Amino acid sequence: DCMSEESDPVMLVITSLFEESQQVSIYPNPATHFVTVRIGGNAGSPVQLQVVNTWGQVVYSRQAVAGRDEELDMRTWQAGIYWLRLTTEGKVISRAIHKRDP
Repeated sequence: DCMSEESDPVMLVITSLFEESQQVSIYPNPATHFVTVRIGGNAGSPVQLQVVNTWGQVVYSRQAVAGRDEELDMRTWQAGIYWLRLTTEGKVISRAIHKRDP
């Protein structure tokens, strides 16, 4: 038994991964020229959007707004995997973006 008279109960809140995955959609993915990022969450709230390459370098950074689509121009990016990192309301959500050669 892990409870004793001296221990206080602890509430653990687990956010569903399914709910988190519904917050962001990326299409088309893979992409060659442009990719659209649909950002869910509280409409109108600020979102820091960054795209990071496999070397950890930020290749794109912008202040975005939840509830709006963001179109990213990938034409100058090399083919490969990039990480989209969205920071809002103290949460960080990361998703992979696949850039293909045309």
